Amino acid sequence: YTDDESGWTAVGRANFILDNLISQKKAEPMLIVMPFGYVPPLPGDDEGEWENWFKNVTPRVDQYIVNEIVHQVEKQYNVSSESKYRAIAGLSMGGGQSLYIGLKNFDKFGWIGAFSSSVYVDFQGKLLTTPDEINRKLELIWIGCGKDDFLFKNNKQFIEYLKSKNIDHMTRITEGRHAWWVWRNYLHEFLQLLFRQR
Repeated sequence: YTDDESGWTAVGRANFILDNLISQKKAEPMLIVMPFGYVPPLPGDDEGEWENWFKNVTPRVDQYIVNEIVHQVEKQYNVSSESKYRAIAGLSMGGGQSLYIGLKNFDKFGWIGAFSSSVYVDFQGKLLTTPDEINRKLELIWIGCGKDDFLFKNNKQFIEYLKSKNIDHMTRITEGRHAWWVWRNYLHEFLQLLFRQR
């Protein structure tokens, strides 16, 4: 939120992190797509708190990612369409979007990474209606958050909700606040898990 897709390379150093991991044979070669995480506004989007805005627009971001971006990537690049070879991840607002999109479309995304995410049990949690199927089809749900992050409480609640539903997941609770140095470490760790056997 308040940032754009360039943050992942300009500050997040995602390209360098992945290139180094691939050269060290610690990550599989992969294509990273970094879309703009916003959609055109509609009347009523900005009514209420930020949380209301997020819950209003995220389902439209889902359509944008699944119906437009995924198809464009498959059209332009030699990539697999199997969910076990496709991941979705993000930070903050993008992490909340990634959780929503990944859990709603686990037939399309086999790996979900959520870093210091905007997460709400009454929003993303509504998608957890088939725990056995989620466990069977999803390769990984990875959630990381710093203890001093203003979203730590939300993330902790969601992690507890996943536990109550017996949904397999991996958590990384670290020191740190809502900051890029935390997310670069999370990305470094998450990338090494992707597209490898559980």
